[in-house]
Formats: sequence, C-alpha cells, structure tokens
Amino acid sequence: MDTINKFESKFIKDFFTKEELDLLQKYCSLRLDENWKEPRFFNDALIKYFHEIKLKIVERECNLDLFKTFSYWKCFVYGDDLPKHISGPNNEISVIASINQSKKWPVQIGKKQYILDEGDAVLFLGNKLLKKRKAYKHDFNMQVFFNYVNQKGSFAYHKDNKLEKDIPEWKNHII
Repeated sequence: MDTINKFESKFIKDFFTKEELDLLQKYCSLRLDENWKEPRFFNDALIKYFHEIKLKIVERECNLDLFKTFSYWKCFVYGDDLPKHISGPNNEISVIASINQSKKWPVQIGKKQYILDEGDAVLFLGNKLLKKRKAYKHDFNMQVFFNYVNQKGSFAYHKDNKLEKDIPEWKNHII
C-alpha cells in the first residue's frame, strides 16, 4: 500500500459516523451561541477527543504512524474565502471534514477539487499542497481540521503542538 507521500490527497466518505455527526452538529451549533470574536474554535475539548479517536483511521488511510499536532473547527459564513496557501510544518498530514453546511463548498487541494457532504473528509499533505477556496456565497459551513505529523519524519518534533504557539500567524503562508 502506498503512503500519502505518493497519492498526496484522498477523499474519505463517511469519515464521521451518523451518530458522531449528529453529536458534532448539535454541539457546534450550541458553541455558536456563545460569545466569540471569530467563529474558529481552537483547544476545543470535543474536537480534541475526535482528533484522538480518528487517529487510527487517518494512519490507516495514509499508511503512516502519526503524532497529533493540533485541531480546531470553524464556522465559515457568507463572504468567507480561503486564500491560496500552503500550511506550516505542523500540518504535514491534514484532514478537512464537513460537519454541517447550508450548501457544499468546493476546496481546491493541489490539482484536485473536492466537494464534501456532511461527514466526509479529505486527507492531504497540508504542508506541501496549495489549497484555496472561492468566497462562500451561502449561510454557513462548519468544518473540522485535524493535523498530524509522521512519527518517523522530519517534523515529528511538532508532536502535540498548538497552532498559536508554533505558527503565530498562519497567514504568513499565503502565496
């Protein structure tokens, strides 16, 4: 079986089970009722739990032993976009998964475009492939982001890192 280094990105149907998705949708909707500066939630206990329990699936899909780095979820709203960028070293192996959406929102990763249904995910080389999205023209799109590094790779020292500590401004990677 090839590792992710060969295939670079991969679609994963039903990454979240129906029960997991129901829980995440209800939970994230409740979190949106809280006070927040931007609807992006780092260090979220439930998302950290899913980051842990999905590790074995991600390892199997990319055929590597991994360490977790950081995770978060975000609610994108009308007008949000994703400028063309490559993520930092603690995003060596990345997963974007759809939680809840008023309308699907394509993401360009490398030369491929992915359209995710709720519960689906895309696995990709986060620190090597360009990713971008056009402006979102609908109400909301909730997504979770899980990041990992290869245990035997040159970025293994990022094990259990947090985004804010390691890369204070991810926008430095915008191309």
